[in-house]
Amino acid sequence: YISLYKISLNELKTIKKYIVNNFYKEFIISNKILFISFIFITAELGEKL
Repeated sequence: YISLYKISLNELKTIKKYIVNNFYKEFIISNKILFISFIFITAELGEKL
């Protein structure tokens, strides 16, 4: 019983780490896209002004 509990805890830790890492990567990627589009929008506004 205890060993099964330990295994499930380790699996939970691994899954949590995996989810956190993937979320972080997705977050960084979407932030880069937002940042790039923001730069393009400001550049276009700058040309119009």
